[in-house]
Amino acid sequence: MKRGLVATAAVALLVASIGMASAQGGRGQGRGGFGRGGGLGMLQIKEVQEELKMTQPQIDKVATKQTEVQQAMQELRQNAGDFQSMSAEDRQKFFAKTQEVQTKAVNDILDSKQQKRYHQLELQQQGPMAVARPEVAKELNLTDDQKSKIKDIQTAQQEKMREIFQGAGQGGDRQAMMTQMQALQKAAGEKVEGVLTDAQKAQWKTMTGEPFKFPAPQPRQPRQP
Repeated sequence: MKRGLVATAAVALLVASIGMASAQGGRGQGRGGFGRGGGLGMLQIKEVQEELKMTQPQIDKVATKQTEVQQAMQELRQNAGDFQSMSAEDRQKFFAKTQEVQTKAVNDILDSKQQKRYHQLELQQQGPMAVARPEVAKELNLTDDQKSKIKDIQTAQQEKMREIFQGAGQGGDRQAMMTQMQALQKAAGEKVEGVLTDAQKAQWKTMTGEPFKFPAPQPRQPRQP
């Protein structure tokens, strides 16, 4: 049960964090490498701190908030139950809650102007798949038919990612896994863009703001024994 929860949660979080890394030349993941996208992880990237013009007290506050977020996430996971038996709606609610935790922590650090630019960077990093988020879908005024098509794209993508993730867990090449997942994310994003109208595409461009060049991911440092 726990293994199924971890595997499913990991895949869903990877979907969110990989973003459009392949489309950005692998720059969507931050300096910490795989899995540092979005949330407070983005605020740990020096270039993002500079783009947002964060003060030193704000930067110092990130570590404190990170501890609070980790505790909140642990409670959510403990109360989530078995992901394998959850409905798609319940899973969506769970990840919406994790998003709320991250958003609140970020908003507690940044001022209103910084929050606006941060949101643009977050959407750029996540790419078109971000339109599946309820608040983004609402802003784009997606129809029920569009939401259904995007949901199908997202479900198919996550199934394929789960297969790749499980293969890596059995001794597969993790670098190859990352490359495959980025390719899937890019392909899914292109399919989502195909669902949008020209007006919605223009609105999406406005929502993402001025393009930002994320730094290339750096290899993780090996843990000290």
